[in-house]
Formats: sequence, structure tokens, C-alpha cells
Amino acid sequence: MKHRNFGKMIAGAAVALLAASVVASCAEKTEESHDYVFEELTGAATYRLTGSAKDFQQDSDLVYTDTVSLMMPKALGGCDVTALRDSIIYKALQIKNMPAPEAVKAWLDTMSTAMEYKPEKLSNHYTKDASSYDLVTGYVANLTPQLLVYCISSEGYMAGAAHGMYAREYVNYAFDNGGTILTLDKLFTPEGLKELPARISEQAESMADKIGTTTITDLPCDNNFYISSEGEIVFSYQPYEVASYAQGIIDIPFYPYELVSYMTPYAINFFGLTDLGE
Repeated sequence: MKHRNFGKMIAGAAVALLAASVVASCAEKTEESHDYVFEELTGAATYRLTGSAKDFQQDSDLVYTDTVSLMMPKALGGCDVTALRDSIIYKALQIKNMPAPEAVKAWLDTMSTAMEYKPEKLSNHYTKDASSYDLVTGYVANLTPQLLVYCISSEGYMAGAAHGMYAREYVNYAFDNGGTILTLDKLFTPEGLKELPARISEQAESMADKIGTTTITDLPCDNNFYISSEGEIVFSYQPYEVASYAQGIIDIPFYPYELVSYMTPYAINFFGLTDLGE
């Protein structure tokens, strides 16, 4: 069962305000379409897990519902969005090498057979009264003339569990060189990546009055991070990863200049820190 937090969709007004700047940035790198287009990919299914009532100590068999809703980029001012779309689909659905619409259908089919019960299809819709569920949503969390930050947010619950599980994962996409996925090893040197966990732990300790006690010894799972609307580099740890479930998602932010000694030349240039990096 997937476990991510169910988030909200992108505000259309913010996209409209920044579209012209993004188009200009990407158009310098390619002669492709200058359109700035998103499409909403959705899918849902509800089914009964035949024979599950006794195992889960329920009066009747579990009714399980799944839904996925992804605001997918189709065109970003001439940038190549293939890698961005592929990254979103993989983080959201754990599926590779498959067009997005087919991936949504495949995910729903896979979820219906993920447990050792015969699924009885009830509908192709989300059901609020279901006893168990998986929800996956994808939306733009941050958009500037330089980059797009995409959030995959999901939530899941299995009947009888003490609580559900949720998480947020990110894809950071720069509008340079025709479109670039920003990964930690793109932004930080190998030596810097080794030193970052200790620096993140130190920062977390200084935030303990707000986030509580944490135990950080490594980078976030799957190198999960995002660049905030304030321009901060934020390392994002999921529930249970470095703290108790009650503490929720632990986000540890840094202004880029605080990490310049760990950065690659690309990152130093991207964040406008050339003077500090010399």
C-alpha cells in the first residue's frame, strides 16, 4: 500500500502569471512549441476484498478504494518535459517506461490485486465510505521563471490499523539547458553529499523547539528535497524516518549560501552564488 499525503491542486492564477517568463527561458534552448500546458490525469476504482472480513475482524469484507489525480505538464515553453513526466509517474505510481495514462490504469489494476484476496470490482469511482483507501495526488508546489517544483502527495489507510500513513515526495525541474531534473548529486559534490547529513542534523537540533527531537544520520530516503518559494533548499523526511509519527513530516531548510561549500559548480551558478564559490 502506498503511503503519501493527499494534497491540493495547483492554483491556476500562479501558473498564468509566470508562464511568459518560463516560455522565454526555455525558448532560448529549443525550437519546439512555446505552449505552456498541463493536463489532469485521473483514475479511480473501488472493489471488495472477498474473504477479508474474518482476517481483519470486520463485520463484512473490506471495501477498498483507490484514486489518483495528477496535474501533468504537457508543454513548458519548449522545454523537453519527458524526463519530468517520467519522474513524476515513477514517484507517484512506482511505474517506469509507460505513458502516463496507461500508467494510471496499470497502477489501479495492480492495487486491486496487491493483497491475497480476490477483488470484486464495484465501480470505477472513489467511494468515501470505503474501509480502506489509497489516494495519490500530484501538483505544482512552486513555480518561478527558473524552476518548477512538483509534489507527489499521498495517503493510505488499511482497516484496523492504528492510523493511516502519508508522505510527500518532490521533483525539482530547472528551465535551463532545455529542461533539467535537479537531483542532489546534480547540486552537491560527492564529498558534499557525505558531509550533508551531519550538517542537516545540526540544523535539526537548532529547530528542536519547533519540530521536536530527531535522529538524522543520513540524507532523506530517495534523496527527497525541494526548493521552496522562499528559495530555500529543504530536505524532507517522511513520518517515522527520523522522528515519531506524531511529529509528522520533518522539513529541514537551508538558504543556498549556507551550503555553498558542498555545492557543484552547476549549483553555485544556478543559485547565483558565484562570488561565494570562488
